[in-house]
Amino acid sequence: IYGIIVCTLCVLHCFATPLIFFSVAASNNNNISPPFLWKNLDYLLLAISLFIVYYSAKNTAKPIMKYMLGISWLILFLVLTNEKIGILHIPEFVTYVTSLNLAVVHLYNYRYCRC
Repeated sequence: IYGIIVCTLCVLHCFATPLIFFSVAASNNNNISPPFLWKNLDYLLLAISLFIVYYSAKNTAKPIMKYMLGISWLILFLVLTNEKIGILHIPEFVTYVTSLNLAVVHLYNYRYCRC
């Protein structure tokens, strides 16, 4: 359940961030910048989700779920890291899909793979 909540918060953060950055840019005041926490909230959510993925993988009844959870988290980590560093141009849509994918894997694990 916590994994689903954190992934949903991540998606909401991803949707809201461009709006906040746009509103700051549109204010025509160069002294205003988005809050530090908001700019780095994705790292906080990613760290929390790592612990949740670890706990879920440790307690799942199906061994394949360990790999699905880990791979889903790793893909999300790589997409978010690439977004910050800017190595490859990946559409923002991919970030939403990877976060939703991790939420769906958590939901599947919760519904069908409990001990």
